[in-house]
Amino acid sequence: MAKSKYNEKQLKEKKEEIENWAKRGCTKKEIAANLGISKTTFEAYEKKYSWLSGLIKKAQFEAVEEVENSLYKAATGYYYTEHQVVKVKVDQYREEVRVIEVQKFKPPDTGAMCFYLKNRAKDRWAENPQNIAIQQERLKLDKETAKFKEW
Repeated sequence: MAKSKYNEKQLKEKKEEIENWAKRGCTKKEIAANLGISKTTFEAYEKKYSWLSGLIKKAQFEAVEEVENSLYKAATGYYYTEHQVVKVKVDQYREEVRVIEVQKFKPPDTGAMCFYLKNRAKDRWAENPQNIAIQQERLKLDKETAKFKEW
């Protein structure tokens, strides 16, 4: 049997990199390639070191959660602080440049609203609600037909 490229200690040294790759949406195959190993070797490491598969799942979950929160903010609007450079007249002959903080509001984005509602409240916001009922009925019929074909 071939010697493994990484032992547990060496993998733990790469923990932060692996977590960042997973957060950025890299697949297991891509993470394995970044480590210089095959996908099957990486999957063997996941089985051998349970913390590794937990790390990948946690990183992917956090990335999705971050995007969901950003989508929600975009859909509902939000306040943010912006720094602006302004000239202020000190006296008749002098001006100073100052940085001030300005509170601004980013209005809700209707595209984000539509996307959010279509995915979170499908029953009320689907583009074609009748189509959902038709698809569900078709699925039932397909299952029933499959049972008869088995006989």
